[in-house]
Amino acid sequence: MFHDMNLVEISVISILTTIVSYVIGDLLILRMAGNVKATIADFGLSFILVLIISYLLVGYDLPLITLSLLSSFFITCCEPFLHGFIVNEIPPIRRHDNRTLNQLQTEVAEEMDVYDIKK
Repeated sequence: MFHDMNLVEISVISILTTIVSYVIGDLLILRMAGNVKATIADFGLSFILVLIISYLLVGYDLPLITLSLLSSFFITCCEPFLHGFIVNEIPPIRRHDNRTLNQLQTEVAEEMDVYDIKK
């Protein structure tokens, strides 16, 4: 916004950062580690992604570290609200039931004797 980046470059950075941080930060880390750790991980992930992608698209003629830190800060400010929505509205991914034989349970009941029923 403050430098000579066009709309296509900003859109590519936004789309790639959104996809990667959603898959890694929101679907994996949020479910395993919780909101605070996922927010911290999203900050680092978005900083690295914005820095690398903007360096590849724009070059090193802009202050990329400062721009990446600012954009990561604003992304991180919105993350707790997004995490609340994801936890409440999007069900977790169901994995196949991989139980071993030692984890199976059986039902035990007292069976009636056939001869008692006839009497």
